[in-house]
Amino acid sequence: MMKNKKLLVVVLVLVMIISAGTMSFAETDYEKFELFIDYIENYYYRDVTRDEIMEDVYKAMFNSLDNHSAYFSKEEYSVFTEDAEGSFGGIGVTITTEDGYVKVIQMYEGAPAMRSGMQVDDLIIKVNGEEIIEIPLDVAASKIRGEIGTDVTLTILRNGQEIDIVVTRGLIVIKNVEYEILDGNIGYLKITRFAENIDTEVHDAVREFIQNQVNGIIVDLRNNPGGRVDTVVKVSELFLPKDAPILQIDYRAYRDEMFKSNINGIQQPMVVLVNRSSASASEIFASAMQDNDRAIIVGETTYGKGTVQSVIPLNDESGFKMTIAEYLSGKGNTIDGVGVVPDIEISKKNIINNDFAPLNQKRDIYLGEVSLNVYGVQQRLNALGNDLDEDGIFGNNTLVAIKNFQRANNLAVTGRLDVKTVCALESLISNSSDRDIVLDKAVELLR
Repeated sequence: MMKNKKLLVVVLVLVMIISAGTMSFAETDYEKFELFIDYIENYYYRDVTRDEIMEDVYKAMFNSLDNHSAYFSKEEYSVFTEDAEGSFGGIGVTITTEDGYVKVIQMYEGAPAMRSGMQVDDLIIKVNGEEIIEIPLDVAASKIRGEIGTDVTLTILRNGQEIDIVVTRGLIVIKNVEYEILDGNIGYLKITRFAENIDTEVHDAVREFIQNQVNGIIVDLRNNPGGRVDTVVKVSELFLPKDAPILQIDYRAYRDEMFKSNINGIQQPMVVLVNRSSASASEIFASAMQDNDRAIIVGETTYGKGTVQSVIPLNDESGFKMTIAEYLSGKGNTIDGVGVVPDIEISKKNIINNDFAPLNQKRDIYLGEVSLNVYGVQQRLNALGNDLDEDGIFGNNTLVAIKNFQRANNLAVTGRLDVKTVCALESLISNSSDRDIVLDKAVELLR
């Protein structure tokens, strides 16, 4: 009897749906939408409120546009609009998206995430049980952040296994700009994010570099997720000649814009460091330097985010951001989905190679020799960022690479493959996990 009663209910609902399909009720899409809401509220097998349905509808609406448009609930919008120049409640990691997953690419020393056992390359797939796969990065970040002292349960994917980690959110203070002068009188400037007004901090760095008459400047944009367009334009001007093109913005609803440098910036030789997590405003900076032959770009092809979003607050304290334009490099090159390709491609992964030929040297090797030792040296030099033919022939290109290596490592610049050079090369390779070989390459280029 109970089985027949359930069947009667199912048949009744199906008849109602079929009957509705024959009616001319959907004079507008709004009427159709209301019909769906009513049916979900009345016949869905679990209780669900109209507000819950609408929140998901708003999210789906913006998610359907592109990876960077998003709707924020009241709580998410509050976290999203926090002042990143100050402090906030978080776990102390830098994240990016990779194949739809939220990936940890950097951890702050001593931060809550590190203390809780999280690791670089962990994939965060759930926050407090809610799946965050295939959602905008900003939305994922807003879910991970929260009030200082509160716990958040993160489900991570590590080596194919799911692990739950409970992290107590702490006070996270971000330094957007750091600078120093390295050995060899080379200015080093790291920009973590192009936040509002950091151009004044970068200006201070440039002033110190000028006062110390540095031989060159390294601008490190690795893991820089972007920031404000107006800020990156101001920072770029500090390194470019007057009237150099920086950026083009292509709008659909507004007049297109072209940005050029208004000043004559610093002229010292430059290297810009980038990786796969350098995105948005950091790509604008890198492309501006590349377009104007102002700097050598070293590292990995960048993320490829070449769109502009507008953030709109709503009366109920929720909000949304929507892509309103595409930006191109100053010379009109596409960045979105393409990224900035470095002049010299190198990453720490280049050093991980178990197939190097052995080095067994008992005498100095000179230009013109052909041997397995030369081949092994070429392999190792390429792992450090060179682009040599691995043919075992000690030719002119190999000679130049050896001299550059000797110079960068304070060895006698002889161009010979002597015992000291080979030992230094082997030592550098074996200790590569503790060295920043991308930065080493930048220093070598400026010496």
